[in-house]
Amino acid sequence: MKKIFTILFLCIVVIAMQVRVMGQQSSFKFKETDLKPYPTKVIDDSKRRNNPAVIISWDNNIESSRNIDGSYSFYIKSPVPFSYFGVGWSCENDNVVPESFKIKYRTKKNNFDWDDWREVKGEVLPNETPTNLYWSNIIFLSDKELYNECEIILLTPEKINTTRVDLVDMISNNSDRNNFEKLENKDIINESNKNRGCPQPSIIPRSDWCGSFTACQNPTYTPTVIYPTHVIMHHGASPDTYTDGYSIVRSYWDYHVNTNGWLDIGYNYLVDKYGNIFQGRYNPSNTTQDVQGAHATSYNSYSIGICFLGNTDVTNSTTVQLSKLEDLLAWWFDWRGFDPTTSASINSQNLPRVMGHRDVASTTCPGNNLYNLLAQIRTNTKNNIIACNSSCTAVTIATHPQTQSVNSGSTVVFNVSVNGTPPFIYFWFKDNVLQGGPINTSATSNSFTITNLTTSDNGSYNCKINNCNNEYQAQSNDATLTVTASNQIPTISISSPE
Repeated sequence: MKKIFTILFLCIVVIAMQVRVMGQQSSFKFKETDLKPYPTKVIDDSKRRNNPAVIISWDNNIESSRNIDGSYSFYIKSPVPFSYFGVGWSCENDNVVPESFKIKYRTKKNNFDWDDWREVKGEVLPNETPTNLYWSNIIFLSDKELYNECEIILLTPEKINTTRVDLVDMISNNSDRNNFEKLENKDIINESNKNRGCPQPSIIPRSDWCGSFTACQNPTYTPTVIYPTHVIMHHGASPDTYTDGYSIVRSYWDYHVNTNGWLDIGYNYLVDKYGNIFQGRYNPSNTTQDVQGAHATSYNSYSIGICFLGNTDVTNSTTVQLSKLEDLLAWWFDWRGFDPTTSASINSQNLPRVMGHRDVASTTCPGNNLYNLLAQIRTNTKNNIIACNSSCTAVTIATHPQTQSVNSGSTVVFNVSVNGTPPFIYFWFKDNVLQGGPINTSATSNSFTITNLTTSDNGSYNCKINNCNNEYQAQSNDATLTVTASNQIPTISISSPE
């Protein structure tokens, strides 16, 4: 009788566990031994992601995963075979730098031995994501094979409150590129403004790498236009054994959007080992404007982010990858009118215009091998720009803006015209303060208009014009604007009766 009650009790416990997890939106069936410690939640995230995916969380039972040395261990036999995963966690102190946390992991495919242990560090702060969790970078395993098991050890300087692991299969539903084509020599986005110094290199558009993901193909948010002065380099920390850069970029998009909770992929551009340049964050007009990404916290508003696919802490970038990066930088800096070998103010710091993520954050990104090449990349980019502009004629002012006195409420227009080799970059200033963003155009004239004038618009206005990648600069004469407050006496018209 005692044996029967014991069996009944165990059956009730198992059913209760299944009900508890199934109640958290899970349609998966698994044994208790498949997940250690037993999780608080197992969520089938396949419908939301449009790809096989599972979210596993440990909340109130997190202490059962804690080891004697203070680390936390997790074993997962995933109900979803996965090509990548990510680890998130929370702790009482949200001000600890992400790199203080270390994630050791190893993975296993069915009927194979365990892979070697590897280690990554924390990458994202809680205030950088709507999940309010710390996050690792994406832990990308393969673009060809799926894994079934993983062991994770979380080494932390703080006591952990919750842990979450997202496991995703980005291969099965997106196999449209089995015949992968290396596109480094194929025009994807047409090179813009052929009369500019350095042309835009071939860039693979989002429509080509988004695959079947509607949210990627047709973003519904409005991007924020910015006027950046710097480029921040990143590396993807993904293995260099990949053969399909499209799959890697697609995985980053999924991780950034569906795990980190961002609007879009964080990087503006990505470059794979074959030299393919991918457009990252949605930008409806990347030949005429830059948009804000999500790659360097408070520096996002003043920089674009470029990611090298591959772990440049472990391997060197390929020759074609570096060459295509320098083509991309030459076009961008020539367009923006900045010298890539100089430094400039960003967030009240004087930093190189081409820098690594580690220059503005506590991280080893973009890896030692790439970071050590940045000085040479700046020089090579500058040389490319000089070669592009070898026949450039310096800009000179043809007509200057004129001093004007007007009444309040009216409109004023300042005009300038130039000679020289286009394109030109016009910068309008009031009392030495830049008004709006730079204007890049092939036109030999430009105007600055102010409507509904008030006395606060009084001041000195001028225009600076660059061409030949800032090798030459011209500055117009100052034009003084005087706005007089309008004190007109109203006129009353009285009509005599007939």
